[in-house]
Amino acid sequence: MILFDRTFIQKVSIVIIVDTIVKILSFIILPIYLTQMPKSEFGEFTFVFTTAITLSTLMTLNLYVIVIRDLSKTNNLKNNSEHYSTLSIFVISFNSFLLLIGLLLELKYSIISNFFGINIYNLEKITCFLLIIFFNVLSLFQYSLILTRKKSFEICLYLILKFLFTNLVSLIFLFQFSYYDTVSLRLFGILIGEIILFALLQMLISKKYFVFVFNKKYLKDKLIIVFPLIIATLLSLIMITIDKKLIQFYFGNEYLAEYNLVYILLLPLSMIISSFQSIWNPILFKIKKFNIAFMQTKSILKYIFLFLIFLSLVIYFFVKISLDFEIINKEYLNILNLYLTMILGMIFGVLINFIDGLNLYLNKTHYKLIVMSVTVITFSILNFILVPLKGYYGVAFSLFSANLIGFILGYCLLNKNLKYEK
Repeated sequence: MILFDRTFIQKVSIVIIVDTIVKILSFIILPIYLTQMPKSEFGEFTFVFTTAITLSTLMTLNLYVIVIRDLSKTNNLKNNSEHYSTLSIFVISFNSFLLLIGLLLELKYSIISNFFGINIYNLEKITCFLLIIFFNVLSLFQYSLILTRKKSFEICLYLILKFLFTNLVSLIFLFQFSYYDTVSLRLFGILIGEIILFALLQMLISKKYFVFVFNKKYLKDKLIIVFPLIIATLLSLIMITIDKKLIQFYFGNEYLAEYNLVYILLLPLSMIISSFQSIWNPILFKIKKFNIAFMQTKSILKYIFLFLIFLSLVIYFFVKISLDFEIINKEYLNILNLYLTMILGMIFGVLINFIDGLNLYLNKTHYKLIVMSVTVITFSILNFILVPLKGYYGVAFSLFSANLIGFILGYCLLNKNLKYEK
């Protein structure tokens, strides 16, 4: 079994250890952010930033998963450079156009700032928001390229540098310009960090893969494959924003800050598993038979589920101790109960990513679209009903119900293919 292969375990262990250290450091500096930022501004910032991260995935048009899949299958530098460059040039051009449109819409109609409920420094914040999306898209492409090179050192280097640059610059700004709007400072700090990271990785790794070649046929074929993924990611954007917008609308930014803090505390679950998948997916795409790939993934899911339960409980006790010793401000005391109610919903959301990997393996990307459609519809309906009545506890129930239904549906669709293969 691949899961117990010595080389696989070594690579995964190195990456997960480094990623865990990065997450621990993130928890250590989190109280600093909570102290330096007023509660309402923390709520506004996390709403803007989490939306930017989700939009970044959408704005890659999911072509980064094609980079991982196609470049993992061969070591031919010429072909890999042509494919990587084709996809990169298209995505850069597409996002440059959208960046310009976004700025023009904000200047004329203030559409984006109105959606986020931003009242001051509107243009500065939205400019940072749009540029963070742009550079995070480029960063995702660079990270995808790094994954295909299958070098644990490079993956670890990316994780460390991303953490250092985005947080170091943000902290410097917060302490040096404490009199200024903290949302603007954090967004600008993250933007500067993303630009530095992109420039450094371009020089160290991406440069030799980027050539001015544009293969139209290759691009067309790949866009057909990822089209269902694009629609599915657009639906996921609805899922990641509707809960926050409803909470903000009914209860305000301070109440939203508590929900977003819990969301941030649970993010390591998905991020650490993403690090695991960064090693697993290139191996998955090399397996010849689907029944083997399916059984391997099924076995992994059992261990991942138990690991996530353990990790979430560790985070819970860390937060409880931080609140007891007032490392985290007492005004966030309500997050403990919310955290416990959101654990299973987040875990099933993470496990769906393994289902998505198998969908891509089969070129059945429309399965992801089906699953995401059902998940988002369920989540949205429940949120509209429950948030006005139960606040963020309504979101927690909606999240669990939607992700559990999505996971079961995705598993059943894959199991149907397994029966056909037999």
